[in-house]
Amino acid sequence: MKKWATTLVIFVAFSASRALAEDFKTVTGKEYKNASVSRVEADGIVISTKGGISKVYFTELPKDEERFHYNPAKAAPVQRGREQITLEAKQDAWRQADERRRLQDTRVAAADFDFSITNLVIAILVIVIPLVPMIAIVPVVLAQRRREQRALLFKQALACFRSREIRVLDSSGKLERTIAFSEADRKL
Repeated sequence: MKKWATTLVIFVAFSASRALAEDFKTVTGKEYKNASVSRVEADGIVISTKGGISKVYFTELPKDEERFHYNPAKAAPVQRGREQITLEAKQDAWRQADERRRLQDTRVAAADFDFSITNLVIAILVIVIPLVPMIAIVPVVLAQRRREQRALLFKQALACFRSREIRVLDSSGKLERTIAFSEADRKL
């Protein structure tokens, strides 16, 4: 008999909990099925459903739900506090969004600066690399030309000495006059 009584008690308890569960529908159309009221607060009710725990504000409930003894005078300070928290949350979100935008702008500016520096370095290398060989080659070429000119002048002087005449050239290299000398002049 004890088993039968225990089963009956469990069945009655289950039926009572199902009887306490209700369906709530907000003015926006959201439905809470088989919800039981956990607690009544100044600005709303806390309900438990199969999906979890939710708070439904009295302003979201239809007017026929006055059985919870909603008092707007008591709910006003709580409502203002909730609105203040909501406002602070929005302001914090705006600050965070501004900070993210500022950080992104900083990253973009840094990337642009890096890109500009890279382009500057490339431009310098494009200009300098061709100049390096010229800077290194020009003195070598000039030295080679000077050696060739000295060798040519030496050959001309030797040729003049053998032909027994001195050739006087003007600044452009044209023959201006020739001075002859003898074998006796040569020995001096």
